[in-house]
Amino acid sequence: MRAAALSCVIVISAWLGAPASAEDIAAARKCSAISDPTARLACFDAAFAVAPAPPAATFGDNVALQQQRAPKVVLPKMIEVKVTQATSLGKGLYRLTLDNGQVWETHEADWTLQFKSSDVITISRLPMGSYQISMPGVARTISARRVQ
Repeated sequence: MRAAALSCVIVISAWLGAPASAEDIAAARKCSAISDPTARLACFDAAFAVAPAPPAATFGDNVALQQQRAPKVVLPKMIEVKVTQATSLGKGLYRLTLDNGQVWETHEADWTLQFKSSDVITISRLPMGSYQISMPGVARTISARRVQ
């Protein structure tokens, strides 16, 4: 029986592509000398770092299920912030540094909207993860994305 266990370790090591090292063979011989089956198995597990099987409760769990169990974070639909720095990127596009530390870039050009520092803007969250920027008193909005 012990010789069979040692043979299994050597065959599995060869099958996995890793040659059995002298340490592996010594560990297998040490474990195969244990008469109690439970203790012998624990010795093999410890010697060859066999990870325990995951609990049955996590079987088939995927990221979507984990997200369903996670507490929901309620995000605001819009924020009103002050622009601390407005950098023109050319072609009517802007990079806006805000007083809350965020940096946003506009996606589209609208020549009626020209941003400058000290402007107060509203950033609104739209469906499908997109955002738009508007200014008080201006009926136009432009799409934007957060870059920092």
